[in-house]
Amino acid sequence: MKQAASLVLAIILGIPWSRVGTSAQSASERFFPADQVRPGLHGIGKTVFEGDKVEEFGVEILGILPGRPGPKQSVIIARLTGPRLERTRIFAGMSGSPVYIDGRLLGAIAYAFPFATEPIAGITPIWDMMESLQANAPSPSSSLGTARMNAMLFESAKDGGLWSRLLRSLSSLEEIPIEPNPRMSASLRPFFGQQLVPIATPLSITGISPEALERFSPELQKLGFLPVVGISAGAAITPLAPITAETLTPGKSVSVQLMRGDLSIEAIGTVTLRDDKTVYAFGHRLFNLGGVEMPLSEASTIAIVPSVMNSFKVGVTEKLVGTLRQDRSAGVLGVLGESPRMIPLTIQQKKSRGGTHTYRVEMIDNSVLTPLLVNLAVFSVVTGSERSFGDMTVRVRGAIKVRGHEDVLVDGRFSATNEAPVQAALSVALPVSYLLNSGFEVMLEGIHLEIETLEQRRVGMLDRVWVNRTEVKRGETIELHIYARAEDGREVVERVPIGIPADAPLGKLSIVVGDGNAIQAYDGRPTAASLGSVQSLAQLIRTLNRLRKSDRLYVKLVRSSPGAIVKNEELPALPPSVLATIGSERTAGGYQSIPYTTLKEMELPPGEFVITGQRQVSITVVR
Repeated sequence: MKQAASLVLAIILGIPWSRVGTSAQSASERFFPADQVRPGLHGIGKTVFEGDKVEEFGVEILGILPGRPGPKQSVIIARLTGPRLERTRIFAGMSGSPVYIDGRLLGAIAYAFPFATEPIAGITPIWDMMESLQANAPSPSSSLGTARMNAMLFESAKDGGLWSRLLRSLSSLEEIPIEPNPRMSASLRPFFGQQLVPIATPLSITGISPEALERFSPELQKLGFLPVVGISAGAAITPLAPITAETLTPGKSVSVQLMRGDLSIEAIGTVTLRDDKTVYAFGHRLFNLGGVEMPLSEASTIAIVPSVMNSFKVGVTEKLVGTLRQDRSAGVLGVLGESPRMIPLTIQQKKSRGGTHTYRVEMIDNSVLTPLLVNLAVFSVVTGSERSFGDMTVRVRGAIKVRGHEDVLVDGRFSATNEAPVQAALSVALPVSYLLNSGFEVMLEGIHLEIETLEQRRVGMLDRVWVNRTEVKRGETIELHIYARAEDGREVVERVPIGIPADAPLGKLSIVVGDGNAIQAYDGRPTAASLGSVQSLAQLIRTLNRLRKSDRLYVKLVRSSPGAIVKNEELPALPPSVLATIGSERTAGGYQSIPYTTLKEMELPPGEFVITGQRQVSITVVR
């Protein structure tokens, strides 16, 4: 172990090989030293152009750019040669292709010049990859700081910029400018003023509706991905395959999946180095997420599609062989023979025209990407089998299973023109985002959903409320009549009995009727504030399950009496001395004053229409 550590340190720091000992001699036969890289050197590269056969092409070193893309890093500029590359030039999916000089590994082809007319590439040195990527790095975990930001991204179900803002929270595309430098070799001067960018990564997408792709494809392209739709059978849910000496050897195609099953998203690149069970690939980041856990699979190449804009590899994911553990600026690292932990998602859809489909998907467990993938999957299921525009009502019911805790329940209807699928998808993505970004230790064991769609809009407005008596004694029951008006002019009436509590105070009380959003606004406590002040995961789950639903009406019996919300719990009718204490100059934060006391709250079952609005009527409690 000490010899291996000394070897890696020597590679990273560029220590002359003779100083490391006998192990350094064998290492020098594997890796080309940094201090020997110079213009004019010739070598070979390896990649797959078709099937799973690794082929060679020529490489000529033009120069080295020190300090790029970051301190203590470098990019080697090279010209690639060969009859296949004359036709395709550098193509998406080539990232990670290993380059050898005198039989020793130099690094991974990872960068290119946009719209270049010949294959000039940037190579990430293997010593930078080995320094950046470590197989024993800590496992991924949620961050409280990231949590609050990402949860807020999902706050508005009607925000058209939601997808863009979420994806922009990831690292943007690295651009390396070629700037004049007196020490730069003459062979690099023709590239002054140019931008070197990571080679685009083909993102093979299967089962995702065109409407869903339209929402996030432009942002994925800015991150360096090339979405390619419907060019493979997708990534199936398969068990771990046996590992052999030929598994993911240098130059072979490799696939990393974000989601697999009936809907799949997979990134395709090339293996740079396999060291026993450790695999290095890509030579640049995917999302730069650090510690990750994603399926790592073998892939075969159907063809390289030449394109004036950007040639790309069409590949097919095959056997699952390991887990991607690291995603950083200098590449990715995977471990063979280990199965990734995935979150299963099952969606049973009852279509508006009859019939039921069941979709089974597995997705990665990541605080940033998982909410987006859930959102994408639900939205795709709805829009993939129903119309994309027009009136629609979507009912979503189900449960998010959390290990060691009660389920987070999902239940809501969304009726609108064009926006119902968006709102339905967000109703599931929102709680997933809050859970994974809470800062607590959260293990999602699965998500199970039932979705029912109707190609009609069923909405109405709350018109008025009426009570059969305005004076009532303690313990008696009055009848509340709720009148609503549907869009087609029909009047909807619901009668609700309300029992007056035996300990209700004498005097005037108010009956407030409204939809979930209206009652939440009446309380004056935004959803984000309620969720942001929880003290434990159990409390967060209780708060999520108690959130009022926008598709049904609530009836509150309230009294004008000041109280406070402390640690997310309502303390009604507090004595003046207590209110004075918690509201004194010695206290800052930790509580919120409320002007009333809730004596009773009732959630009415969902009716035929989604009714919105708020009305209020007063009664008097007498002896």
